[in-house]
Amino acid sequence: MKKNNFLLVILSSLLLGFLSGNAYAQAEAPERTYSGIWKVRPLQFGEYYISYENVKESDQSNEIGLGFIHRSFVRATEKDRNTLGGFYGNFLDEEEYAISETAGIVLRMSQRNYTSLTKGAPNGFYHGPAITYRFIAFDPDLLRTYENETIGRMYQHVLAFHYQLGYQFILAKHLSLDLFGGVGARAKLATAQLSKGRTEDRVIGPVKVTDKNSTLAGAPALHLNLAVGYAF
Repeated sequence: MKKNNFLLVILSSLLLGFLSGNAYAQAEAPERTYSGIWKVRPLQFGEYYISYENVKESDQSNEIGLGFIHRSFVRATEKDRNTLGGFYGNFLDEEEYAISETAGIVLRMSQRNYTSLTKGAPNGFYHGPAITYRFIAFDPDLLRTYENETIGRMYQHVLAFHYQLGYQFILAKHLSLDLFGGVGARAKLATAQLSKGRTEDRVIGPVKVTDKNSTLAGAPALHLNLAVGYAF
């Protein structure tokens, strides 16, 4: 009986020691670190877009992205008012906005400063500045008021500055979910070699300066979005 009690004490001590050691090892295990994330934005309107977030420090990263713009919003005129329909027609005034087919590029760059005391970048809450540049070639018929009218194609340069806030989750070790938004301002320059003064009619923005073949516009900018990606 004494022998059995002695063995029970030994086994209990070994089990407690193993459990304590395992718990200590888990507590002391370093947090997984990442060097970067490849991302896409599935809800981004009118763009095929990919970006890369490069982790520089435990609390800081930079992100750069490149995309192709195939559609863009324009100010509606008589020929395309009330043509939005569907999803966008539920949220935007169809008397004011229309959609044009386009061919263009977008470049985005941002710095992210992570604030979590327990998680390292790219995990957790972050904030920082962002800049976006777009070059857009609109549908050649955008400025036309009748078929085969001689008129130039409208091109637009857009430069936007934002300060953004967001939270990035790392799920199942490699899946990233990035929820973010920002506020700022954007400037637009629309040009056409022969516009007949119609660029002003197509550019969205409350503040405009127009000459014969170009329009400069400024506007506040607000965005909300999400990105999903692969972290490694």
